[in-house]
Amino acid sequence: VTRRLIERVASHPILSRDADPRLDELTARERAVLAVLAETPSTAVIAERLVVSTNTVKTQLRSVYRKLDANTREQALTRAMALHLLNPASALRAPEAGHGQD
Repeated sequence: VTRRLIERVASHPILSRDADPRLDELTARERAVLAVLAETPSTAVIAERLVVSTNTVKTQLRSVYRKLDANTREQALTRAMALHLLNPASALRAPEAGHGQD
């Protein structure tokens, strides 16, 4: 799944941050959550790494998804990589979708 995601991003034109002002609204914490999301789909693991509650992670993920106009983890990561908010190499370390999700 992850390799297909990266291939799909590579085949699409790069999106401009100017095209959507919501992207500039991503907070440092939302960017941190997004970075860990690229490594694990588990909200519990994200919370542990960022030393916050799982409810905080869920709130921050909803905000990230809204700002990236995404409904799923894959959509959020695809858009984040296309906008250069994430390094594709970090997504390569991500487990298959559906494994370890909370």
